[in-house]
Amino acid sequence: MSRRHSHSQQILRTIGLVEYHHAIVPAADALVRVRREIQLRFTGPDIYYRPLHVPSSAAVRSHLGRLDVQAFPFVCTFRSDEPPSSPIVLSTLPELLLLVEQNASNEALARRRFRLALRALEGQVVFAPYAETRLVGVRDGLKVESRIHYRLGLVQIERNSDVEWRGYRFASGFRLTLAYADGQGQDSTGAVRHDERIVLSGEALGIPSDFSLSPAVANLLRRNRAIIEARLPHVASLVDAHREYFRAVDDWKARTLSHAFMFDVATNSALEVDALELAVQREASPAVRALASTHAGALTCLEERKRAVGRSTVHEWWFLLWDDLWRRNQGSISLLQSQPDSFSPFYRTSVAYVPMARAELQVFLSERGLGVADGKEGYFNSGSVALASGCDFG
Repeated sequence: MSRRHSHSQQILRTIGLVEYHHAIVPAADALVRVRREIQLRFTGPDIYYRPLHVPSSAAVRSHLGRLDVQAFPFVCTFRSDEPPSSPIVLSTLPELLLLVEQNASNEALARRRFRLALRALEGQVVFAPYAETRLVGVRDGLKVESRIHYRLGLVQIERNSDVEWRGYRFASGFRLTLAYADGQGQDSTGAVRHDERIVLSGEALGIPSDFSLSPAVANLLRRNRAIIEARLPHVASLVDAHREYFRAVDDWKARTLSHAFMFDVATNSALEVDALELAVQREASPAVRALASTHAGALTCLEERKRAVGRSTVHEWWFLLWDDLWRRNQGSISLLQSQPDSFSPFYRTSVAYVPMARAELQVFLSERGLGVADGKEGYFNSGSVALASGCDFG
């Protein structure tokens, strides 16, 4: 629960209170449904997305890439497999509906299935005949060319990152190559040459850059059907497991502690214990719903602290100063650590609850070894004391 709360705090610091509040407002049913469908079916690699307005100069051909979902605030980030690789952020209902519609089309489904078959062939030596004419020398002043024939190539897929999940690389990027090492032909003397090497792109082999179906694609799949059928179920299960894992993590987070808790409870300084008990009943977690009873002592202390700090604006700012100072420095300044009753906000006697004038504060700090009488040495000099007490420099 504490990790979930810390995560909500990080989001709040990043997007601000206004955007956070906007994000927890219940979405329309249509938006909820399409968000869920995307999480269940369209995250991870080999997702198709073509914006409605694509610049004519854009070099993107396949419109395939990786889609990641941030559940709160709900945002889809599409990273194309091709340059330009600037992420595309999708969040509105029209954008999300377009994503679902495009991936449900027959065209996109065919391209995605072909990509999955290529993933099944990755790292395998496949039968993919290829021939090239190569200059092999000069004889009698004439250039001699030879026809080099290749049969077996190693399928390789280059991605934008080598980060793995359960031993498989799910990153964006899909640069397909076949590496041959069995080329055979003749040299300029007519002698047979063996083991010629070449690395070819998918396009050089007739595989379209948009991964649409073509005669070359059909031949590749037909000739290597046995390998695909043997390996495809494993690769497909990995892709499904990858999608399911991150969806399940998001669901677990929501069940453990909702993001609304931060706004309804944690940032609501006016909330009393009785109101807290009602507010947490909206939570899915039994542990959170029982907070008022299982943490009665801690909540009583919290109420006392709120009353002490909320007496005036001066008290509020004074508490923020000393609370922050303690949290950031108590582990590195031994004089703070050894005197928690004077500085820790967890003690009623802490300076955090007792605003002081400049002279009084300087005496208080000097008595505890954190300043000296002339105010020129120690952890607090005359300038920092003046700022803390709200006085002008003297």
